[in-house]
Amino acid sequence: MTGAIPLALILSAVSFNSGQAIQAHYTEVRPVIDGILEDLWQNADSATGFIQQTPDNGNPATESTTVYLLYDQENIYVAFRCLVHDLTTVHDRLSEEPDGVQVVIDPFDDNTTGYSFTVGFNGVESDCRITADGVMTENWDGVWWSAVRKYDWGYGVEMLIPFKSLRYPRGKHDWRIDFGRFVIGRAECSFWSKHEITGFKVSRMGRLTGINPPARHLGLEVYPVGLVRQEKSGNYKTGWRDEVRAEAGLDLAYSPTPGGNLQLTVLPDFAQIEADPYQVNLSRYELWLSERRPFFVEAVETFGGSQQPVKVFYSRRIGKPLPDGRAVPIITGVKWTERAGRTQYGFLGALTGECETEPQSYYSIFAARHRLLTNSELGAIYAGKDNRAFSNHGLGLDVILRSDRLHGRIFTAGSQFGESLDYALSLDGGYESENFAGGLTLRQIQPEFNMNGTGYTTWRGQYGSFYAGPVFYNRSLFRLAMISPGVEIQREWDYPPGTATATGFINSSARFKNQYYLSLWGGYGQDWALSRLYRYSYTGFYFASDYTRPVTITGYTNYYTRTANYRRGQIAPVFQAEINIQARLGDRWKLWLGDDVTVEADSLSRINIRQDLTSVLRPGVEHSFNARAALRLSLQTVFSYDQGTDRRTTQNSLFALYSWTFAPRSTFYFASNLGYTERELSTIFVAKIRYLFNI
Repeated sequence: MTGAIPLALILSAVSFNSGQAIQAHYTEVRPVIDGILEDLWQNADSATGFIQQTPDNGNPATESTTVYLLYDQENIYVAFRCLVHDLTTVHDRLSEEPDGVQVVIDPFDDNTTGYSFTVGFNGVESDCRITADGVMTENWDGVWWSAVRKYDWGYGVEMLIPFKSLRYPRGKHDWRIDFGRFVIGRAECSFWSKHEITGFKVSRMGRLTGINPPARHLGLEVYPVGLVRQEKSGNYKTGWRDEVRAEAGLDLAYSPTPGGNLQLTVLPDFAQIEADPYQVNLSRYELWLSERRPFFVEAVETFGGSQQPVKVFYSRRIGKPLPDGRAVPIITGVKWTERAGRTQYGFLGALTGECETEPQSYYSIFAARHRLLTNSELGAIYAGKDNRAFSNHGLGLDVILRSDRLHGRIFTAGSQFGESLDYALSLDGGYESENFAGGLTLRQIQPEFNMNGTGYTTWRGQYGSFYAGPVFYNRSLFRLAMISPGVEIQREWDYPPGTATATGFINSSARFKNQYYLSLWGGYGQDWALSRLYRYSYTGFYFASDYTRPVTITGYTNYYTRTANYRRGQIAPVFQAEINIQARLGDRWKLWLGDDVTVEADSLSRINIRQDLTSVLRPGVEHSFNARAALRLSLQTVFSYDQGTDRRTTQNSLFALYSWTFAPRSTFYFASNLGYTERELSTIFVAKIRYLFNI
């Protein structure tokens, strides 16, 4: 029998197991989390023999690491013994990116997602959710503890990870786990399991056997928030508006099952006082903003996160910012997520208050995902927004297929906005190895497809792109070099009938063995905008110096011979550049200076610096008192041209923040923002405290 082998059969036959295994030993005595590796750890099984993922893939790690693991009915305990040949080479200052260690846990053994816990040798902690088999990370704020201690032989690191901070299946005693170590001076990343040089993958992690977590725990989190806020604005001619108010909110989280989590938020404080970075937006589309609010971050991958090719749900729509800087108030929200075997599902509902032109609205989101084969997925998501002005509902269905080097995704969605109905379709695929990389994207978003009530629909039309090229690792001067020529074709629905545009491009990038990085790109094609079909070319580069040095420099430029400038309603050349300099002063001080420049020529390629130059200057300084408390001062000054008054204007925003994380997810901060233009002065002062009662 001959013929093509089905892709699903190929994927199901692929095994990613590393062969590494560590036994979870139960302890009656709880280790003291102080960085001192007491004799108790000798009762634990250990993991050794770390393997470099970069730069010398497959070779033994240059420094020896031993990891121990214990557990009891409440927590998982992990200890690292990190030997160091020369302690003077260790990066452990609070002012820099430190050497460190990492634990990644996949309790569901789904080869796709994991909890990541990282501790720097300076004591700084970070955590995230790893999704899409290591391709993506999502914001997550877990409750856990760690300690670091320095010895003459190196470092000891201890971690305590409560079971109630994790979602895990009932009755499953084999999990996936991996341990990592980072040596910044050598740009070395090593893991207990062997990972390809192309990147870390959950599906290649080792096994944690014999783990027996509690079948049920109360898992109740009570999270009150209180703040005092003063806002003052105006000038001496028109008078001052002064307002002082106190606010309080409450978040609750309850885990009735090991895999389930119920969250409730009442009058949450999601307001920002730091000015958003000023960006020159010349397109006709709004900018995408990442999600950072704790209520929406938990189990974000259940609801698609940032991975949706057509974004049916965009959580920043809930409590969205308004033109005057305020945000639509959220009255209450509830979220339920559950993991049962290879299936996860969730519901999210939120009620927002009336504010200016935004009526009171109710949001409802349902989502479900099921793991197929080894680490592929089948998913569905529904999102809706209802108020007295309109209703907006959408349904998305997708299939994701993954193998060791291949991945593909089919996503289709339908929308209802008022009386209109329409659909969107997306097909993505890619291949990556140590010698070659390529990708294909096909997308069609119909003219009436609209998910701007709950999602993010800007561009509508037909789009296709393809790129492919060689990849080089550890060749000559290069750690990594890539060359990717390609082509993209698109047609937006407001193009004239029969019109489509095409652009050929070539992208290249290189990371050198001296830790410098350089990326070059360029392209030539045609586009339709502002009722014109025009030809254009573009070119640019990005540069980064050695990030391990006390002073680092990054910068980029991008130049279009012609592009659509919707801010000025013209087709004209545009030049953009950015430079950032960061300096480390001793163990605790960090200084930086950034400058973004945009030059907008007119349609005849003429430049009037007074009118056409926009510059955004961003100096700043930060002092770290310890790993959990810091003071940051930053200034944003925007020099631009106001067409209405025919004058150059200056806008200043001076921001100060003192933050102290005195316990996991418990923070005190005091912040101020001073904004100044030629016409108005505004000040905001906020004192805020959040405390987690973990029962």
